[in-house]
Amino acid sequence: MNFTLKWPAMGMVLALCLGVFVFLALHARGPKLPAGEAFDWTSLEDKQKVAAALNDSVNLKDFRAEVHIVSLRENFWGIARRFKINIDTVYGLNPDLEDLVVNTNRPLLLANQRGTLHQVKAGDDLASVAKLYSADPAELKSANRIGFFGLHKGQLLFIPGGKPKQFNEKLASLYQRRSLLRSPLAGRTTSTMGTRSDPFTGMTKHHNGIDLKAKLNEL
Repeated sequence: MNFTLKWPAMGMVLALCLGVFVFLALHARGPKLPAGEAFDWTSLEDKQKVAAALNDSVNLKDFRAEVHIVSLRENFWGIARRFKINIDTVYGLNPDLEDLVVNTNRPLLLANQRGTLHQVKAGDDLASVAKLYSADPAELKSANRIGFFGLHKGQLLFIPGGKPKQFNEKLASLYQRRSLLRSPLAGRTTSTMGTRSDPFTGMTKHHNGIDLKAKLNEL
């Protein structure tokens, strides 16, 4: 028995194949920054969009990204401890940060696992990105559900355990010298730099230093 596929049926099959191809192309790219020049990393709304996109695309067990609003007397180190991550992750997920000073009411993109973001640039491929972060290409591919079409410019990747490589220009040199920043005492921090309620007057004002509690004459 001979079977001949007539042109109308052929057209339907070709259209179906094209539709599947387009679907795969659109869904294999992973999250990208919201389109348009209005995107602003400091915006609460835009950071929420990135968090939602990461939650949809990152393929890691129990992974969760969210936006945290900095409250009075919080600092980056305390926030990192609270979310059980490290300071590298805080800066790696927030490329808009310019210094080590935390501002009250600032939205921070955070995750419940250590890592950093990488925005794909022209010329990037899986091998080069993996090498940049000393990551395993197969694990990176799986973690971000990178499909047949590979990476695309503007795509956001979560690098598990990676340290940030893409910085705001104002922070880059300071971050590289972070190993020089050490506490002179082993005491706990009682007040951090930034806006706080003055312990003596009760007034809300900017605090220019970091207060450490320690035993008398300890140095």
